Amino acid sequence: MKLKIVLYPDPILGKVCSPIPEITDEIRTLARDMLETMYEAPGVGLAAPQVGRLINMVVYDPAGKDEPKQPHVIINPEVTLTSARRKAASPSPWTSAPTCAAPKPST
Repeated sequence: MKLKIVLYPDPILGKVCSPIPEITDEIRTLARDMLETMYEAPGVGLAAPQVGRLINMVVYDPAGKDEPKQPHVIINPEVTLTSARRKAASPSPWTSAPTCAAPKPST
């Protein structure tokens, strides 16, 4: 089921999310719905707060435009800085703020 995308400046986008203690059928359904919403947006990634859920879950697809879909779901991610230097690629629009863009890191 396609979900409604929360747009900036909605305050939910700045709130702290809760960890997911257990992967339930409800979480699996939400992940599928988030992927469907991301693809229809169109986008390459979507976090749970962007669909109004304050939980630690992200979906994304690293596939290129002409490649088969490669859906990924990350639950309770932890961000670790692995390099002090990052090269920036072309700007990528944000799903929740389509008129904004930020550089996508490249390797």
